[in-house]
Amino acid sequence: FRRCCQALCRRITRCPRCRCCVYTMPCCYCCAPDNMLNREVLMEQLKAAGGKAPSMNLVEETMAADAERMAHHKKKWRSRWRVCSCCCCCLWLGGFLALFLLYATSPWQQLCDDCGWNKRAHFGAVLRSTDGRIFIIGGRNGEQNFGDVWSGNREGTEWQRLVEIAFGPRHGHAVLCSRSGELLVLGGDEGIGDQPSP
Repeated sequence: FRRCCQALCRRITRCPRCRCCVYTMPCCYCCAPDNMLNREVLMEQLKAAGGKAPSMNLVEETMAADAERMAHHKKKWRSRWRVCSCCCCCLWLGGFLALFLLYATSPWQQLCDDCGWNKRAHFGAVLRSTDGRIFIIGGRNGEQNFGDVWSGNREGTEWQRLVEIAFGPRHGHAVLCSRSGELLVLGGDEGIGDQPSP
């Protein structure tokens, strides 16, 4: 995979031969140290090409030209990295806003008008993954607490009461479902209205 990314960097986008760009994206700016020409290596190459010791002025001019080339190269890829980062941020922000608007403005659908159980608040609800059943446990309606247990299908269209009084009527409790499908009721308040239970 790394070799494929390196080939894309060099051939398609003409990205410099680097190491850090491979792990992110081909158009990223390479923050690795500049691969400048080595003075000794350059003198050996010029000596091999000309057959005699190169002029120091030629070496210095070549080194200066290489430094200028690397500075221009670095500036070019830094600007490309900035443009790529801005585009990625805009895409992420646009996608997040699109999802937010999609879920915020999507219409709601009432699945069941008369489910059988009384209107209530502060009840416990849990989905059992073993059979896909939904359980509504306890809760209150402002006048009384409930201790019943209702079960419905995953779609929420069919409900049936399993137990009328399974425990002390309460609200504000937690409901857990174990891996084996057992339901656990934790805590809760047996008070009515604004008066909590002792």
